Amino acid sequence: MRRENEEIKYIWHDGATIREDLLIEMAKRSGYMAIVEHNLLSLYRHVLIENGLGEYVKIENDLRSHCYAMPVPMPKDDEAKAARMPDKSELAKNDKARAIYQKLDYVHRVALLNEGLNILMCNHDYVFTSAIDWSGIYLVAHDRLDPKVNRTTFYKLAMDSTPEDWPEELRIGLNTLSNFAHYVSYEDRREAYYDMENNPWDELCDTFWNVVRQLLLTKSLLNNG
Repeated sequence: MRRENEEIKYIWHDGATIREDLLIEMAKRSGYMAIVEHNLLSLYRHVLIENGLGEYVKIENDLRSHCYAMPVPMPKDDEAKAARMPDKSELAKNDKARAIYQKLDYVHRVALLNEGLNILMCNHDYVFTSAIDWSGIYLVAHDRLDPKVNRTTFYKLAMDSTPEDWPEELRIGLNTLSNFAHYVSYEDRREAYYDMENNPWDELCDTFWNVVRQLLLTKSLLNNG
């Protein structure tokens, strides 16, 4: 699993944006030097832009325009820098919230998640509309809070944490998470949800994590006050 604070590089290639490691793998699998060089061109172009040598890519775009080809997207300098630099303050908050959670006993973990689910349903019910959406809650529990939790142990945690007035059709069932693989591509199954190329519960994960993180950090401030 990729560490969250490791920078993920995305390369513009043939009209799409793909991960650097996938671009390299595509080149290796092709078996043709022409394709390898074509993929390397996308990689070298990215290096030029990243290192402030975008003027050479502008020359390429000028030549592309003469051939009626799609131009290479050129991000603004500020946007490019922001995209390259991880938000250290956010990473620090994530680490602190995780550390607080891991010190909680089971009873307090249940109480925390129960409160988080109540807030989610009261203020953000549009992100949780089907029982399969428990998969998104599981991803947050595993990828953000406790990597030791698995789908079996999560089922009990979810059952114990579910608010009493939770809609019956949205309650987790014994086999709810068994359909996880039908929704997540093979390439994404070993990735943390924030590293997935296509996370079906992207908005739910981000929303629920923000809710739970805020609860953890707020409780920490109150306890230290």
